[in-house]
Amino acid sequence: MTSTTLRLTGIPRTTTRRELSKAAGVSTDCISLAPTDSSHNSVSTATITFGSKRAADKFRSVQRFKPAKCLGKRPNIDTEFLGLTVLSTSGDQDEVDLIAVHGLNGHAFSSWASGDRMWLRDFLPAQMPKTRIMTYGYNSSVWDKTSTTTIPEFAQGLLWAIINKRGRKECNRPIIFVCHSLGGIIVKLALNTALEDTQTAMISTVTHGIVFLATPHKGSDLACNSFLGIAAKALGVREDLILALCMNSGQLDDIENDFRLNHDGLDLATFYETKKTKIARVVSAFDHVIVERSSALLNVGADPRYPLERDHKQICKFACQHDDDYKAVCNQILRMAEVAPHAVRTRAIKKALQMPQISTMIKFGGDTLRSYSSAWSDDCTLKLR
Repeated sequence: MTSTTLRLTGIPRTTTRRELSKAAGVSTDCISLAPTDSSHNSVSTATITFGSKRAADKFRSVQRFKPAKCLGKRPNIDTEFLGLTVLSTSGDQDEVDLIAVHGLNGHAFSSWASGDRMWLRDFLPAQMPKTRIMTYGYNSSVWDKTSTTTIPEFAQGLLWAIINKRGRKECNRPIIFVCHSLGGIIVKLALNTALEDTQTAMISTVTHGIVFLATPHKGSDLACNSFLGIAAKALGVREDLILALCMNSGQLDDIENDFRLNHDGLDLATFYETKKTKIARVVSAFDHVIVERSSALLNVGADPRYPLERDHKQICKFACQHDDDYKAVCNQILRMAEVAPHAVRTRAIKKALQMPQISTMIKFGGDTLRSYSSAWSDDCTLKLR
C-alpha cells in the first residue's frame, strides 16, 4: 500500500499534534503542525501521512461534512501542496529559513518522501531546532496541458511566495535553499529576477546558500532525445518544459551566466546522481542518467561536490536519518546554517557601504552607521543615526 499525505490549512493555533493524531487515527510522528506565518492572528498548517489512499480519502470525506473540533470550522484539505508549506518552526527563535524546491513533474511533499517518512519533516527539525523549514510546490507536471506557466513564471511565483510569507521582523533572516533538479534552475532564476525590483532585492541579499541535488545547470541529453520528443507529442505532454531543459539550452545558459555574475559569493553544495534511472519498467535499454555529472556541476568557486549512488528520483529521498547519503546532505545544510546569520549580516553591511549616499557621508565625516543589529529598520531599509 502507498501512503498518502494531506495538507490541512486554517487550523486553530490552539490545536495540538495529539488532538490531530486522535482525529486522524495516525501516530503523532506522521504529523507536522506549525503556524502558517508569524502574525499573531495566524492559523496553523498541518501535514498528516496516512498508511493508504483509502484511509486518507475516508478522513477527508468525514471532515468535509463534520470536521473534528480541533480542525476548526472550515479547514481546507488538499494533496497538491502548492505554494509554501511550513513543516517546522520555533517561532521567534528561528534564525534561518530553509526552503525546499522540487523538480520537474515533482511534488512539494512526495518528492522528498520515502514511504511514510519525509526527511524535511521527520528528521531535519530535530537537528535544526531554530530553523523554519518549508517546502514549495508549483505545477511542474508535464501531463497538465491546461497549464501554460513558464519557467520564468515559476521563478516569479517562488519569489513572491517568499516575500508574502516573511513578516517585517523576518525580512532580514537568512535563507538556505534545497533544490532538486529543475528546482535549482528556478531558484537561480528567482535570485536573478529579485535584483530587478526593489521590493524583492532583499531576497537576494539574505540568501546564504543553496544545496543542489541533481540540478541540470547545462541541461539534459534526455530532454533532447528524439524518441522522447516523439513520445511527448504522442502522449500529449508539455513539450515546452521538456525542451527548456535541453542540453546547452540558450535559456539555461542565460540563467547560469547571470547567476555567476551576481551571486558568486553564495555558499553552494552540489550532489549528483551516479545511477541510471529506469525510464521504462520492462525495457532496460531506456535506462538513463538523467543529469550527467558535467551538467550537475555549476563550477562556481570551490563549492563541495558529492557523487551519490542514487538515481535521479531517489537522490532527494531518504528513508532513515542514519543513511550515509542523508548525513552527507544534512551536514552541508547544517554547515551553511551555522554561518549564515553572520555571513548575511556581513554581506548586507558591504552592500550598504556601497550606497552612494553612505559613501558620501563617510567621505565628509557625516553620521556613522549603527551596528548591523540596529542598522536595518522593520521594513528592510537602512536607517542612520
